[in-house]
Amino acid sequence: MTCWSSALAIDVYPNNPAGDFFVNAGPSNASLAVGSSGWYYMNVRHSGGVGINGLLPYLGTGSVLLSGVSGLSKADIEYWKLNNLNVPQPLGLLSALDAISYSWHRVGSSTIASHLHPSLRLFVGWLDGTTWKSGYLVYEEIYNDPSFTAPTDTWVDVDAIGKKFWSTGSLPDAFSSYDRTLSQWSSLMPGAVVLGFSMGAGSGWNGVFTGAVDNFKYSFAGGSSGEFNFEVQSVPVPEPFTMALGAAGLAAALRRRSRR
Repeated sequence: MTCWSSALAIDVYPNNPAGDFFVNAGPSNASLAVGSSGWYYMNVRHSGGVGINGLLPYLGTGSVLLSGVSGLSKADIEYWKLNNLNVPQPLGLLSALDAISYSWHRVGSSTIASHLHPSLRLFVGWLDGTTWKSGYLVYEEIYNDPSFTAPTDTWVDVDAIGKKFWSTGSLPDAFSSYDRTLSQWSSLMPGAVVLGFSMGAGSGWNGVFTGAVDNFKYSFAGGSSGEFNFEVQSVPVPEPFTMALGAAGLAAALRRRSRR
C-alpha cells in the first residue's frame, strides 16, 4: 500500500491566475501546455473545452473543468514528462504501478448517457518482439459494474487499482476487451511502460456534458510517484469568463445550485 503522506503534493495552477478554459471549435485536435507543470490540455476538438478554474472546486479552490456540446466534442488533461526533443519519457513499468486514483464530478444538467463520467487513462508503450505498440488503457466504471449510473452534482473518488480497463491504439485487443485489470494487462504485455496519464471527456458522448476532475495520484513501486491538486489563486472569477462558459451549460447549473 502506498503511503500518500510521504508523497509531495503539488498544486497545479492555470495559465491565467483567475482560471482558464481552453476551447477549440475546429475538428482537429488542439493542445496547450499548462505552464511548465507537465500537464497539458490535449485532444480538444469540436467545441470541447478544458481548463483549471474555480467553478467546481474540490479540496481547495479549483479543479479541471471539462465540457462538450455534441458526440464529436472531446477534451482531456494529460501528464507527460518530455525530453528536450519533446519525446515522452517513461514514468515507470506498468507492472510496477501500485497506486492510481482520481476524483470526478458530473453536473446534473448533462444530457449524455447516464453511465458516462470523466474517464481515467494510461498511455502505454510496449515492444512486442520487434514491433512497438502503443495506446491508452481506459477506466470507465460501467465496465466494472454493468448497472452503474453516474452520480451527479457530487464528487466521486476512485481508486483504480484493481479496476478493469480497456485498450486503444495498437495495444492488444484494442476496443474489444473490457475485462482486464492493470495487473492482467501487464502480464499480457511484459515490459510495457507507462508514458503518460490522462483524464477527460467526450468522443461519442452524444449530448451535452459538463463535469470536472481533480485530486490525481499515482505511484510506481520503487520508482516515481505524484499527487496533483488543481487550484486557482484566491481571486474572483471575472464575469466574462463565467459568461463564456454559459455556452457549455455550466452557468445555468451553477445558478440552480446556488439557490439550493
